[in-house]
Amino acid sequence: MNVRSALLTVMALLALFVVPAAAQQSLGDLVSQGGYDWLIGKWLATTDEGGQLRFEHKWALDRNTMLVDFQMGGFRLQGMIVFIPSREEVIQISADNQGGTWKGTWRDEYGDAVHRTEQTRPDGQTWKAEIVYTRVDADTMKTTMYAVDSDGYRAAEAMGTMTYKRQPADAPAVSASSASAGSTSMRGEKRTESSRSTSDDRRRRIWPTSSSGSRRSPGSGPPAAARLLAAHVPTV
Repeated sequence: MNVRSALLTVMALLALFVVPAAAQQSLGDLVSQGGYDWLIGKWLATTDEGGQLRFEHKWALDRNTMLVDFQMGGFRLQGMIVFIPSREEVIQISADNQGGTWKGTWRDEYGDAVHRTEQTRPDGQTWKAEIVYTRVDADTMKTTMYAVDSDGYRAAEAMGTMTYKRQPADAPAVSASSASAGSTSMRGEKRTESSRSTSDDRRRRIWPTSSSGSRRSPGSGPPAAARLLAAHVPTV
C-alpha cells in the first residue's frame, strides 16, 4: 500500500467515527431548546457590603461545552459543562483555587436551571448544594442557593439569593483584582423541614439528570468555600 492509499484509508476511518458523533444532539441544542441561552455572558452581583460576585458562561468546542468562570474576593472557580448523550445527562466538573474539586449535574425545573453540586475538600470532606438560576428579564437573573443533606434532600429554606446584572461583552474578564468580598454573617438554614429537590414526574426533560449523593461525616459543616459563598448571599 502506497502513502496515498494509506492516507485515504485513514481519512475514511476518521469519517466513520466523526459522522455519527456529529449527528448527536449537542449541549448547545439542549440549551437553545430549553430557552436557556440567556445564561451565556458575563454577570455581576453586588452585596449590601459592597462585595462583588462575578461569573461568566461562554461556549467552546462548537457549543459542545460551556466554560464557567466564577470569582468572589479571593475565591475563584473554573469549570466545564458538558452533555453526555448516552446517559442523557448534563454534568459540570470544576476546580477552585483552594484545592477543592466540584462535580454536579444540571436540570430544568419549571423553567429554572438547577445546578446540583458537590464539593470535595482537600481533606476529603464533602458538601452539597443546589443553585437555582431564574431569569428575571433579558439583563437580570436571580440565583438562589440551598443546602442539600447527606440523603439528597434539599433544605426547605434557602441559604440566600443574589441578583445578577448582565455585563457588556467587552467588560473586564474575571480577575483577582476585579472583585472584593465584603464581610457579613452567615445565616443558618432551618433543618426542621426538608424536601427532596425534585422527583422525575416534576421535571421537564430538557436538561435531564440523575443525582447520587455521598454521605458526609456527622457534624461536618459546610466547607470554607461554601461558608464564604453563604456569607455573601443575603438571605431572602
